[in-house]
Amino acid sequence: MGTIWENIMDNYSVNATAFKTAFYFNTFVKTYRFVKKSQWWSKEKIESYQLQQINRLLNHAYDNVPYYRRIFDDLGLKKDGIKDFEDLQKSIFDKECSS
Repeated sequence: MGTIWENIMDNYSVNATAFKTAFYFNTFVKTYRFVKKSQWWSKEKIESYQLQQINRLLNHAYDNVPYYRRIFDDLGLKKDGIKDFEDLQKSIFDKECSS
């Protein structure tokens, strides 16, 4: 039989482990369902999803990281400015060619 503190730590550890397990299991289930569904997507739907995710990432970087905001401004990239993969490639290629 341990001290009150040891009992609290033991209970906390069990609860923390259960919470983490539930959280990761939920994430796993969501990811699994997404992969099962998206495996049948057309090429166009996959590209559309990829562009959506790229824009989401770029917008987050622009809004939250001054370094990326400066880089994007230098490249002339605007929020939601990537409409297709050629836009992304062109923006980067144009900057490299002008340097």
